[in-house]
Amino acid sequence: MKISVFYTLVKILTLLVVTTFSVHASEGRTINDGRFYVNVGWKLEPAFEDVANGLNISITEFDEYGIPRDVNTALGDRVNLKATVFFLESDTFDANVISSVELKEPLNLSKNQFNRYVSNFKPTHDGAYGFRVAGTINDIFIDETFICGGGTKSIFGDSLHCVVDPQAFPGNMRGNNGSQKDKAGYKDNDKFSLAE
Repeated sequence: MKISVFYTLVKILTLLVVTTFSVHASEGRTINDGRFYVNVGWKLEPAFEDVANGLNISITEFDEYGIPRDVNTALGDRVNLKATVFFLESDTFDANVISSVELKEPLNLSKNQFNRYVSNFKPTHDGAYGFRVAGTINDIFIDETFICGGGTKSIFGDSLHCVVDPQAFPGNMRGNNGSQKDKAGYKDNDKFSLAE
């Protein structure tokens, strides 16, 4: 009895440390009855419209005693996850999905990292984004959805940020409102169309 209480305290303290030192612009949560702690965020923060970025996931696994360890495919762990990106009407968990796509690039272990997996893509509109991560970690099935901003389900209050417009400099004659392209050919287009 005393041993299980000790391991439960170790697990709680580990989660507090992991949450404290993880990137603030990401959402972490325990899944599969506390078997895993998954932290989801952007590869680059803040996430800007029309700037190459990516989905960044870190995975920690707990053994039956609550002892954490990094999930690392370079050391024999098996991570077979697919990610779907959602563009949403708002940053609420039940918001309507405007568009979604499964990322073509698989989640791969990031270079020089122990438990971080990345899939690159470029968000083309500012606003609310969400990610569905589904598949297996060491043959255990997971299926979780993460929404930016107010759509977080984290008990720690952390959340991944929504995509914003980068600062325009030196700017266009009429401002950065989509009325004309800049010298690099960039045209800000905040109106989403399925015909794009």
